[in-house]
Amino acid sequence: MAGNLVLLLIVVTFLVCLILFFKPIVNAWLNGVSVSVFYVLGMKFRNVSHEVILHSAIFAKKNGLELKIEEMEEHHLSGGRLERVIAGLVLAKKTDLNVSFKKMSAIDLSGGDPYEIVLRYRKGERLEEDWEKILGISK
Repeated sequence: MAGNLVLLLIVVTFLVCLILFFKPIVNAWLNGVSVSVFYVLGMKFRNVSHEVILHSAIFAKKNGLELKIEEMEEHHLSGGRLERVIAGLVLAKKTDLNVSFKKMSAIDLSGGDPYEIVLRYRKGERLEEDWEKILGISK
């Protein structure tokens, strides 16, 4: 009797862990993001928050951005704020400002807030010369 209870507890724990691990992956697949289970497992072993990466990839995909999971993971591992970079890219696209993920990552890693910079540009505010150079704009 006690052995069956322990076995049941082990099976339930395993299933809960499996569901928690696969939920973000299935959600990504359902939203058109192509990612392999093994890649996500690799992220787990590299101590990368796969939830942040996959959520950002889904947000980007839903807003018409085609980004590579590997680039997003690299930016996240570099200490960047991936969510702000993606939000900045989405806003830049809506503003018809052609800017790459690498440029937005550079802004983020150099201490700027990509979303705020694009928002200021959209409002017509003057940007710092460095940001204008990175974004490739001139006023």
